[in-house]
Amino acid sequence: MSFYDNIRIDSAQLPLTPADVERLGAGVIMFQTKSLEDKYGVYNITSEGYLETVAAMSAKGWESKTRWHEVRLVDAHGYIVFYTVVDDHWFCFKARFREGRMTEVFRLGHRPEVHSRTCTWELEIPLDELKSAYDAEVIRHELSQLDARERAHVETELADFEQQFPNEEGQ
Repeated sequence: MSFYDNIRIDSAQLPLTPADVERLGAGVIMFQTKSLEDKYGVYNITSEGYLETVAAMSAKGWESKTRWHEVRLVDAHGYIVFYTVVDDHWFCFKARFREGRMTEVFRLGHRPEVHSRTCTWELEIPLDELKSAYDAEVIRHELSQLDARERAHVETELADFEQQFPNEEGQ
């Protein structure tokens, strides 16, 4: 058995035919993915295209219990392949993320093998601390607060991503 994560997305955000919607159902659908952390996590793609999850808060002082809070992965970049099977019919999708938002989602004709993390982030902002407009400029400012090593890591991953996936239209 291998590790995976779950990801939820509204069917209205996916390129589905009426027959697909009849088979999958309308509303929020749960898929599996190996494109994230492979820790049995649960992620959501919001109606605005943001990637969110639940993360552990750092303990303060005498607190020894793990406390959890909802976070937005505001600088998510890369792609996420997610899939499910209904009545022996595979539904596979590939969503592309840039600067924290899903920019495209494609229907795949097959379930590709994903053996490593293909979507990464550095900033997990608690939902209750989000600014009203978390746009690309705000993300760049937050990234500028990272130390030099972390910033170099993010810049390298962004450059690698752009080189590997310059334009995925028409898939």
